[in-house]
Amino acid sequence: MPNTQEQILVTDFTNQLNQEAQQATSKFRGRIMEAPVVGEIFEHQLLQASEQTTVSSRFEDIVAADPDHQRRGANVSAYYQALFIDNYDALRSIVDIKSGYAKQMAASAMRKLDSVVAGAALGNILTGKNFTTSVDAATDGVSTVTATGGMTYDKTREILDALHSKDVGLNGEKLYIAMTSTQESQLLDEIEVISSDFNRGDSASTGVLPQILGFTPIVFSANPKTGSSIINKTGSVRECFAFSEDALKLGMLSDFEVRYERRPDKVDTHQLVINSRYAALRTEGERIVQVDVTEA
Repeated sequence: MPNTQEQILVTDFTNQLNQEAQQATSKFRGRIMEAPVVGEIFEHQLLQASEQTTVSSRFEDIVAADPDHQRRGANVSAYYQALFIDNYDALRSIVDIKSGYAKQMAASAMRKLDSVVAGAALGNILTGKNFTTSVDAATDGVSTVTATGGMTYDKTREILDALHSKDVGLNGEKLYIAMTSTQESQLLDEIEVISSDFNRGDSASTGVLPQILGFTPIVFSANPKTGSSIINKTGSVRECFAFSEDALKLGMLSDFEVRYERRPDKVDTHQLVINSRYAALRTEGERIVQVDVTEA
C-alpha cells in the first residue's frame, strides 16, 4: 500500500532531524572521557597513587601499600526540548529545509551538554560511600590562576606550570583551555601566539588560535544571542578553566532521542521532541586549573 502524503511528510521530516542532530557537535564531547550509566547516579572510581618501598634487609616484613580509594558521583538529569508543528509548518519544512527546526533543536541540545560539562569542571562533586558528601572545587584540589590583566601568553605559562606541578600534562595527555571569544581576542594580540617564530599556526591570517604551549583552545561565545555563555561570569570575572583530557567524564544514561509524533489533543498538530539523560563529573581536582580572567 503506498504511503499517504502525511506518512511521507513525517518520515522525511524525522529523517532530516536525525541527520542534523548527528551533524551538530559539542565542543567538549569527543575531548573528554565518556561512559554509559546505569541507575540515577553516574559513578567514577578514583585510586590514588602509591610508592614502592626499598628493601633494606633480607627476610624483612612486607609493608603493604594502602592507596586511598575514592568514589565520586553526579546525579543524572533529564533534558528535553519540545516544539509544536502544524501541518503547514511540516509541509513548509519539507519544501524548504532551511526552516531551521532541526538545526535549532540539535544545537540547543549540544549547548546544554556543554553547559553541564563546564558546570562539572568547577562545581561540586559528590563523594563518600553513599555519595552524601558534596566537595567544592578548591577543596577537591582545583587550583586557581588569577588574570586581572586578561588572558596572556605569560598567564598561559602560569597555567601550564600549575598543571605540571601536579604531574598533569607530563605523561602525554592532551591539554585544553576553555575560554570565551573575549579571551581569544586577547591572545590574538600576543606576538608569541600569532607569530610563526613561536608556533606553526597562521593565526595572523586565519584569526584562529593555534595550540598554545600544548593547550588546545576551546572557544565559546562571550555574549551568545540566546541564553548565557557556557563559560560562567561572576561580576567582571570570567571563570575559564584548563584541563587534561582525563579530568572530566560524561556519563550517558540515554543518548539524544528524537521523536516526531501526532498530538491528538490539538488540531492538525505534531510534536517534535528531543530528549536525553546524562551527567558529567570531575574525575580529579588536580587535573583542572580555574582561570579567573577580569573583563572590562
